[in-house]
Amino acid sequence: MSIEDLQHRISAEPGRLSAPPAPVETVIGRARAVRARRRATGTAALAVVAVAGVATPVLAGVGPWRDGSAVGGGAAVSVNPPKVDKQGGTVFSGSADGKKWSVSVAAGRCATDDGDLFGCLQGWAPGPGAAAELASTFQTYTSAPIKYRIRLRPGVARADVDLTDGERLSLTPAKIVDTPMAAFEVPRRVGISRVTAYGADGRVVAYSIAYQSPTDAQLAMWYRPDETPTQPVAAGTITATVKGVPANVEVHTGPFGICYTIQHQNSPDDKKKVPNTTCQPLPSATTPAPPTGPDRAPMGDNVPSNAPWWVALGGLVGNGVDHVDFALSTGTFRASTVRIGGFSFAVCIVELGAKGFSMVGRTFYDASGHVLTYEPSPVK
Repeated sequence: MSIEDLQHRISAEPGRLSAPPAPVETVIGRARAVRARRRATGTAALAVVAVAGVATPVLAGVGPWRDGSAVGGGAAVSVNPPKVDKQGGTVFSGSADGKKWSVSVAAGRCATDDGDLFGCLQGWAPGPGAAAELASTFQTYTSAPIKYRIRLRPGVARADVDLTDGERLSLTPAKIVDTPMAAFEVPRRVGISRVTAYGADGRVVAYSIAYQSPTDAQLAMWYRPDETPTQPVAAGTITATVKGVPANVEVHTGPFGICYTIQHQNSPDDKKKVPNTTCQPLPSATTPAPPTGPDRAPMGDNVPSNAPWWVALGGLVGNGVDHVDFALSTGTFRASTVRIGGFSFAVCIVELGAKGFSMVGRTFYDASGHVLTYEPSPVK
């Protein structure tokens, strides 16, 4: 079972968190479409201070963000224009490290026979300014290439993908049930540094600085052609303790947005750790950091869940927030804010347990102890 399947099962009962079977072999990375579903589950976040003294956040350094510098030699990846087979289906093909690959999607369908999803996604999830959405599938504990699927916003004619080994892939989409899609595969040693979207007139529509996580690339921030990113790169690790075992979240901020990485484990004794990363756009004048007062949007939950062991509640908050009280059916937990890259985060990491718990609400306070706002649950 994939982590995304697990998130979907939890989201079926948003007011209640329980411990379903653990994710096993496949991890699927999504961009903003998945983050929207995670917000509704209440299963993501960053650091914890419990009222009962369960844990105290510790901020530590992490390794450098992979900024797109060249690794290895070029000519590792090729992509062919999509073709239509005799049955009217669409065939995507290419190669990775000299090994050819192809995938066929039957006419009128949005997935392959083995469940490889290409289209039929409801609405345009990434939001204003986004020109494309990137999804990846990779098998854990293998060296197989990472499979990327990219869908383009209506009006985008093609996309260039810059790889960290200096290669550039030019992707021409094919419509899969009215969804413009393209596909490519990348060896694990090669990352993605940038994606540029073009209109039918050949002009740049928008570009994204990719975040290359330990497993795959994420697209969260999109920029206009005349826009220059200014957010400096910063990083930190927020760590808590669950039953005496460290529970860590690496946080990276920069021109790629805000990205969170956990090492997923099924239990404290699980020796197999699978990195899992989600990213969100940087807050701006039109999308401010939530919340510093009643006029701000609800708090986002963007950090990956480590179910069935623990889940993290909370995430990015406004810089005026000093601490947040999380009222759960099992008690009230206080998370003090920590600052990374000029942003504030308030996160509560809680053991999921066999019976789970319910979220009642969260109260936001400033440094003087005054209530800024109260946010009931579930968060929509």
